[in-house]
Amino acid sequence: MGSRLDRYSVFLQDEWKIVASTTLSYGIRWDLNPPPANGNGRLPAVLDQVGNLATAQVAPSGTALWNTDYRGIAPRFGLASQLRKTPGRETVLRAGVGSFFDTGNTLGSLGFVYLGFGSKQSYSNLSMPFASSVYVLPAASTAAPYNQAVVGYDRNLRLPYSLQWNVSLEQALGVSRSFTLGYVGSSGKRLLNAQFYNPRSINPAFSVGNGAYIITNSTWSDYNALQAQFNQKLSRGFQLLASMTWSHSSDNRSTSFINYQPLLKADSDFDIRTNFQVAATYNAPKPAGHGVLPEVVGGWAIDLRAFARTAAPVDIYGSSYVAEDGTQQYARPNRVSGVPLYLEGARDVIPGGKRFNFAAFQAVTGTQGNAPRNLLRGFGANELDGAIRREFAIENDLRLQFRVEAFNLLNHPNFGAIYNTMSAGSGQFGMAYNTLNTALKNQSALYQQGGPRSLQLAIKALF
Repeated sequence: MGSRLDRYSVFLQDEWKIVASTTLSYGIRWDLNPPPANGNGRLPAVLDQVGNLATAQVAPSGTALWNTDYRGIAPRFGLASQLRKTPGRETVLRAGVGSFFDTGNTLGSLGFVYLGFGSKQSYSNLSMPFASSVYVLPAASTAAPYNQAVVGYDRNLRLPYSLQWNVSLEQALGVSRSFTLGYVGSSGKRLLNAQFYNPRSINPAFSVGNGAYIITNSTWSDYNALQAQFNQKLSRGFQLLASMTWSHSSDNRSTSFINYQPLLKADSDFDIRTNFQVAATYNAPKPAGHGVLPEVVGGWAIDLRAFARTAAPVDIYGSSYVAEDGTQQYARPNRVSGVPLYLEGARDVIPGGKRFNFAAFQAVTGTQGNAPRNLLRGFGANELDGAIRREFAIENDLRLQFRVEAFNLLNHPNFGAIYNTMSAGSGQFGMAYNTLNTALKNQSALYQQGGPRSLQLAIKALF
């Protein structure tokens, strides 16, 4: 039995041509996102309130997960104006601002796998073959003490949303070239936070090992970026697109999944300060004349793509404990004053030639140390991909394309995840233990960025 997610939206939009060169777009959207339901009418067990876990208990059967929020009204505006019309020197201004609501469905469906929906039974010292009774699970129950984790939502949960704004200036540099400089900003409001609590010591309704997932509107985010782009349209067989982003993202939590840390303001987990991308294509002209040489040399094309970015933050964790407020947390270490955060060494000893310094931190237990969240930075990344291709005309509209592709052409190593828990010890702490493509879940050995060099040959029939 899964959740049924209903969402309703109404959107009105209009455009006003203020003058011949300036257009204003404006609209308003209303989003209605009720809490998840179930096709057969059965709802997950949910706590009656989350303000005081000492007195919280499962609400009566059929209680909605939270009260529906009807205030999801999101206006937005966009402006485009051609400031200069001189051919080859055109200047265009674009700007926009608006609010955008999220659904919250990921955390809204959390209850469909816990108390009242799930059942488990533990056995020990069993011998083979198992008795048939082993395969019979007890019926799902919501009786106290609860035999599964319970989910609780703020009864007045609101739809999370973000305010977004941008402005850009595009300048033509001749007929086929342009340069764009822009600013983008975003501010996340009322974002959802799922915190795990273990309230057994203050509320006997919760059994040992089964706590509560509490979801509230208690997180936020901020993002600001300066973006530059150069665009060379196809001219004399050459085409180029290059872009650079300088940005900063901060928040008090960077994930929509379960949180086991207190809410702390810091750089976001995905805060990439500088990101450079370039893609280029060159279609080689066919030499004049007849014979074998023009046919062999002409008609080839080269594609290149490169990216380079700075490192993302890495947080440091210690052992797990239950804090005084009942939240399950990982102890943050203390920072040892005067000790460098990083150590450098030979690349055949230290992957990437850099690691975090274990001596710069002092492990603590049962509390939060003074080391800031996301204090350290891991490894940046850069990669060059390339391709050579040519099309051969067969007859009429039938063509064959021959293509050779190389990913990570220079075989440059890009490192991913790093041992960031104090329990790793001085031998492993701060060392990279996989490459970037593995940290990104390695969706494809050929196409995932950050992997070793790989080659691909392809022949395509185009018709």
